[in-house]
Amino acid sequence: MRPNWRMRNELIAAGVGRETKRTSKKVDTAALSAAMRDGQGARLRARSVLGGAKRTLLALGNIAGPLKIEALLERDRCGRGCQRLAKQLDALQDVLKDPAIADAAKDRGWAQSRDGPCSGRAGIA
Repeated sequence: MRPNWRMRNELIAAGVGRETKRTSKKVDTAALSAAMRDGQGARLRARSVLGGAKRTLLALGNIAGPLKIEALLERDRCGRGCQRLAKQLDALQDVLKDPAIADAAKDRGWAQSRDGPCSGRAGIA
């Protein structure tokens, strides 16, 4: 029986396509894991800086800022998932835009970037 070369070539081509897709999936998974780690690190730094800013504002007699910080920190517990993390980073960034909180956070070591304080390129100075 003669081998069917056309079918053989199609099977090889299909196998190469599967291997490429498998490799692409591994790369995507690694990139997602790295992005999640970076986001979780930014969240941890922002929560730490906000805790320090809260203490600074209380020492200065500012009540409104610490209440806003406390409400955010109590509401946004750590969770899993990309969308939840993105929402938490957005909320942290919004609170850090408050002028009084931003001034206190600046004294606590929070470096602003042009893309926002939770963009991944920002962090502790």
